[in-house]
Amino acid sequence: MDMCEIGVFWLYTECMKIEIEKGKESSIFYDSRFYDTGVPISASFSEAFRLTRVCKINAQWDHVPYDPALWKDEKLFNFMGDIDMTSGFGGVSFNLMKQAIKAGCAVPLAGRFLDVRDQVLFAARNLPLMQSAAMVWHDQPRDSWHNSPFKKNIAIVPFETTLIPHSWIGRLNSFDALLVPCKQNIEAFRASGVHIPIELIHWGVDPNVFYPLNRPESPTMTFGTMGALTVRKGTDVLVEAFLEAFPTEQDVKLICKTSFNNYPFMVKDKRIEVQQSPVSHKELMD
Repeated sequence: MDMCEIGVFWLYTECMKIEIEKGKESSIFYDSRFYDTGVPISASFSEAFRLTRVCKINAQWDHVPYDPALWKDEKLFNFMGDIDMTSGFGGVSFNLMKQAIKAGCAVPLAGRFLDVRDQVLFAARNLPLMQSAAMVWHDQPRDSWHNSPFKKNIAIVPFETTLIPHSWIGRLNSFDALLVPCKQNIEAFRASGVHIPIELIHWGVDPNVFYPLNRPESPTMTFGTMGALTVRKGTDVLVEAFLEAFPTEQDVKLICKTSFNNYPFMVKDKRIEVQQSPVSHKELMD
């Protein structure tokens, strides 16, 4: 057994040789440590796999069989997903992890942390990844999915349109199952050529966080959208529909809220407001 450095901790574990692909930089900084690029370095499996989230690495993954007892007896599975509270994927990953742990699951976490302070998730991020357990990927499909070091792979991929990107199909079909949040997604993925099992799961709503509000009467009817203001999200169609429905009325308003700093459409109507600044949960509810 070799001694591998993991962040600021030292653990006795099996080490492997990896090499971070060299670009313009001579090293990268990740998880409180500098890693040299273009030279062989020693890393544990967990460390090496977590690095794949931020850089391209050359590694020979061991072929480890799936152990169903890890789920049956210990409710253990791995989870790959970035954790943040500014994007849809990041927020869902946060809640999926929290609820899985609350339900008694053991879930080693891979992925990036972006401005989130949560001791439960920090603890999950320090757990060693179990290569003999299933990996649940909550992300848009990537090329690396073809070379997953895990024998059992399950994807969670929501999508907004009726046609799934062609490059995703082979990546998804290399997995064991796909989880989606609505029936329309099942139809869209099937029609696009995904043939692995697809299961329907429903996102939940925390009634302690989101609940009905009694709002005062207002002379203006306000419509709203929240997310990336892109063509993929249909923001251009929304703006066109608003202008067609209300060509001259002054008692209506459309608010487009986003965390991104750009959007590919022009707003020339004073009744349409684009908000790009971050807001608190209270401000969002208000």
